[in-house]
This record gives sequence, C-alpha cells and structure tokens, in this order.
Amino acid sequence: MKPTLIYVSDAYCCWCYGFSPVVNRIVDENRDAVNVEILSGRMVGAGATIATFFSHFPDPMAIHQRVTQYSGQKFGENYLRHIMKPQASTLRMDSEIPAKALIAFEKGKPGSKLEALTQIHKAYYQEAKDLLVLESYRPVCNALGIDFQDFSELMDSPASTDLVRREQAKVAALGVSGFPAVLLQTADKQTIQITHGFALYAHVAEQLKAALSTEADRNASLAGQVCDSANLGRC
Repeated sequence: MKPTLIYVSDAYCCWCYGFSPVVNRIVDENRDAVNVEILSGRMVGAGATIATFFSHFPDPMAIHQRVTQYSGQKFGENYLRHIMKPQASTLRMDSEIPAKALIAFEKGKPGSKLEALTQIHKAYYQEAKDLLVLESYRPVCNALGIDFQDFSELMDSPASTDLVRREQAKVAALGVSGFPAVLLQTADKQTIQITHGFALYAHVAEQLKAALSTEADRNASLAGQVCDSANLGRC
C-alpha cells in the first residue's frame, strides 16, 4: 500500500498561494509513489473581513511583498488595493466556504481538488473575487469542466458541510495548526512532517525523498522479518 501525501492549506493563507507551484510540482512528480489527500484548515471564522484579519499585522503589504520575494507568486492589482486600504475593503472572509467549494469540486470531478485550490487562489489573490459569493466559482467550474449548476447543488448540500467538519477534525488530529503543511502518512497511519510553513521546492523534495526512502527501507525490513519467521528461505 502506498503512503499518502497530505497537503493542508487554507484559501485565505497567502503563504499557501505562494506555495502553490511547489506543491503542484511535488504532487506531479510523485503521483506513482504516493496517494494524495488535500485537506482544508479553518484559519478564518465567519464574519471576518480584510480589515479584521490583518488588524494584528502592522504592515500587511510587507507580508505580501515577502511572499512574492520568496515564492515568485505575484498578487493582482485588484487584490492589492484591498490590502493597501483594508478599512475600505468590501471583501468578506470565511474559511469554511471555499473549503466546501473544494469538497464540491472533488465530488464533481474526483482528483481535481488540488487544481481547484489553485484556481480558487487565482480568483482570490489575482482577481479579488469574494469567495463567499457563489458566482465567484463559475470560472473555476469552467476551468475544470464542471457544470456550474451541479457544483452549486453539491456545495449547498448538508453532506458537503459534514465533510468539511470531518476535514477540520482530521487536521486537528494531525496536530496541524499552521499553513501550508505537508505530511507523509505511512500505511500504518504514522505521520512524518515534510514541511510546516512555506518552503522552497528543493527542501520539500529532499524531505519527501528521505521520508519515502525511510518508509521503503522499513517495509523491506518488515517483509524480511515475515520471511524469516515463516522460515521460508525465500520471498
């Protein structure tokens, strides 16, 4: 059984937006070696705004400049206008809504969750779409080839809300409290932290390679022990 690469993020985490090219490349390069699970945290509660979210940061623009500096990911002018004048921003925030959207996209097109997250980040950080407005997800549906009406019904279903709650509980059980986070879960449900917070591709690739190598060695050792105990002489 293949181990599972778990990626935990939040639509409103600007460092997750910066990390997007890294995690997409890591997943593309390791699809044959791992299963992939995308989980949403809950960094922002209902009723938040740009002003309230960044109220504890003395210079919100500086944060975004650092994201661009380290990751190369650029923010759209429409979005940056909200950051430059947060008190005047009309953007609302609630992590549960884009998390439900990701559940709906995955139901509508299995295996599309990471691509959907990338498209949601684009809608928010480049085009300043309000993610609490259903219509904001229409371009994502178009990009993924999902019928918008089908997506709307899936997103509004009680099952999607229940699945979001389960995801949040799993994130808490994994001990993840900051985003982005990448973990490797072994076949026996042990977790190995690959990165906690933004990291460059080379670091993530090196950490994952080491973890996969350790897991492969452990599995080979266990297989050898089974053979020895059965006294088969060969396996």
